[in-house]
Amino acid sequence: MICPAIGVRSTGTTNGQFNAPFDVAVSPDGGTISVSDSGNNRIQQFSSMDGSFITAFGTNGTDVGQFNAPEGLTYDSSGTLYIVDSTNNRIVLTEGNFIEGATGTNGTAFGQFSSPMNISFGEHGVYVADTGNNRIQSFSSPAPHIPLSADSSALRFVVVTNLNQPSAVAGRWMMI
Repeated sequence: MICPAIGVRSTGTTNGQFNAPFDVAVSPDGGTISVSDSGNNRIQQFSSMDGSFITAFGTNGTDVGQFNAPEGLTYDSSGTLYIVDSTNNRIVLTEGNFIEGATGTNGTAFGQFSSPMNISFGEHGVYVADTGNNRIQSFSSPAPHIPLSADSSALRFVVVTNLNQPSAVAGRWMMI
């Protein structure tokens, strides 16, 4: 399938315009393309069929429905969109454009984040590039429609050896 072009010819704040776009994720059904519009503190969604604008959500801030430099994006198999809200040091989960919740706090303990940058979902869990803490954290996959919990009880493992500000992570890791 060939995907039509998305975007604009200039930077801006109106629908379909971007300010520092960071990541792109395609929904499991292939119908929606989500883009983290980091500089505008929002997520924009487009049709994969023709590239047309569908919706945008988020404003600048720390409350539910607000972002501060959203970056990494990934979908799980049931269509939940995971958003790395980098400067707020949390992971936000959405169904469509409805915010289901957020998890995570600032810190260095396992289950906490410092400027996380990217996220991936795989069959064994959720993987977060915890850039400011120089590590990758993995959390157990939540059951469908049960929010992710980024705390020590859901923590599967942490990779900290010789990493220097990891900025990406892939979800097809295998535990040996």
